[in-house]
Amino acid sequence: GSDEYSVKGKWNHFAMGVDNVDEAYQIALDAGFKPLIAPKFAPLESTPKKITLNVAFVTGPDGEEAEFFRIV
Repeated sequence: GSDEYSVKGKWNHFAMGVDNVDEAYQIALDAGFKPLIAPKFAPLESTPKKITLNVAFVTGPDGEEAEFFRIV
């Protein structure tokens, strides 16, 4: 973030590790956030070890993206 607002809001993106991606996504939707990417599994070509994330994205009231993720 910064002291100035961008078109997408003060914060462009923030990610939160959660125990249950589906539940966090639904709580955000119930709170008025807009769906961006529904919960899904995403294999990553990471090093030194490949991992898979359970991940979802919503758009907040100021246009910011919120990400919920869990390493599976």
